Amino acid sequence: MLYTHYNAGCILFKNKQDHYLLKQTADYLFKNDGSCNLGQFRVEGSMGLEGAIQTWASLFCLGKKGYQTILQHVLDLTEYLEGKIKATTCFEVLHKREMNILCFRYYNPEFSEEVNNEINKEAQKRMYDTGKAYISNENQLHTIAGEKKKIEVFRAIPMHPWTKREDIDFAFEEVNNAICSTLSDREKYFQRSIASIKNGGA
Repeated sequence: MLYTHYNAGCILFKNKQDHYLLKQTADYLFKNDGSCNLGQFRVEGSMGLEGAIQTWASLFCLGKKGYQTILQHVLDLTEYLEGKIKATTCFEVLHKREMNILCFRYYNPEFSEEVNNEINKEAQKRMYDTGKAYISNENQLHTIAGEKKKIEVFRAIPMHPWTKREDIDFAFEEVNNAICSTLSDREKYFQRSIASIKNGGA
């Protein structure tokens, strides 16, 4: 969320005294002769300069206001997507939105959990194969009807500062298309199976 490379980051402490709880005192690392050694207060004992410079540069260039603007933007996009999902009758949000991560799935109460899972998993694969938009898929543990079960979900994470609502609309439309094509193929399969049974299994 600091918009730096993966090997960069930082921890911000509200109270300076909390930082001292990290102090390392191993004799083989530090002389412990009373002199100030900032290495004693790092989470990692060893760390290259690259990550620190990246983090400093991002903080310096964007500043508090810059981060507020970007983070508010992605939070607004996540809220917008949540509104679109809740406005439908065939998708459900699976948790209370807190940050910019939103897990949701296609759900038909007339289908078993297994069938709903299969539809979501197949739709995710089709969406990935089409390559027009990407929403990660996840097999997550959720409480369904009082029972903890692993279910297939779409895991949307609006992140890029240039992403617009139109992009969210497009991505969600791709989810709809993938679900519809999956349902259509399943219906064709069922129809062929029924026709085969009527024809004596030929």
